[in-house]
Amino acid sequence: MRMREKESQPDGRRRGRLRRVTTTFRFRNTVTLSPGESIAAESAKIELFSESGVAVTLSPSSDDTPFSEATEFLLTGGPYPTRDDALQAGKSWRRCLLLACSDRHIGINLGDEDKSTPSRIPLGQTDFLPDDPVYLKDHHGLLVYPESSNPSSSFVSFTADITVGRSSSELLNAIHAVKETASKMTARETLALTLLHDSRFDPNPETKYISLTTAIEALLEPAKQSSVVRTALDTLQRHADDLDLSDEERKLIVQHIGSGKRESITEAGSKLASRLKDREYGGVDPSTFFREAYKTRGKLVHGNTSRPTRDQLGAELGTLHSFVVDLLHLVIVGD
Repeated sequence: MRMREKESQPDGRRRGRLRRVTTTFRFRNTVTLSPGESIAAESAKIELFSESGVAVTLSPSSDDTPFSEATEFLLTGGPYPTRDDALQAGKSWRRCLLLACSDRHIGINLGDEDKSTPSRIPLGQTDFLPDDPVYLKDHHGLLVYPESSNPSSSFVSFTADITVGRSSSELLNAIHAVKETASKMTARETLALTLLHDSRFDPNPETKYISLTTAIEALLEPAKQSSVVRTALDTLQRHADDLDLSDEERKLIVQHIGSGKRESITEAGSKLASRLKDREYGGVDPSTFFREAYKTRGKLVHGNTSRPTRDQLGAELGTLHSFVVDLLHLVIVGD
């Protein structure tokens, strides 16, 4: 970015001279704690990273709110030399928080990361002028914004009786422990963690149950059935081709045969759950627990009248949540 600097001439007039202004970039992400959560800390902010002039911190969104009383925080980082550097760092630290907080049983909501460019206020202005204050419209999620060496950027927002306290030092240790792993997380793993955290904000036990089981489903990539099964299905397909069927009937059969060539979600999930080995959930082994949980999910999703009551679901949610946390940790972090 360049700005024009005025220089006096002998006749009193001023001529323009270009002076280079260094522009760096920062990321900012609002973080909301799930209801009933708090994080205890003696300092006003937690420094997650500081190296080579780049710092990443977590602090209450309001300067007037003590850390232990805050339910909304800001994850900020920078400065970075390019917008893409700031964007990638922001995404990496989001995943780091998702993973570390799930391990500490802290529910968080990070918003989205798709709308990463903030809007200038007034909204009609599009240029970031080096000499003027820049007011940006706040947004729940990841934002990346330019920060020149001169002005500051300000964000403007438009418009639980019992809390469970968490240790900020334990959270900080957890963040450092998973930082490298979080930077390598896949899209499936990120989605699974996001669904896990979203469930902490849902007061409805039915949709909470669905979110938790869907978090596991997000990880699954059903494998092909054995060659014997696939050969048998191909034979059945050829037989179906000789039948007198309507186009719609034939299409339906082809779909069923095609889906049968891969494991079902129940099979794939049960196999994944078996990696938890000799642990027990609700008095049964992990594979059995997943099969029963996925069966319950099916009743909820498909409107089965024999679905569990909300009280029954509420009694099972704690165990299901622990199961999902343990399985995601095993898949993403390892033993």
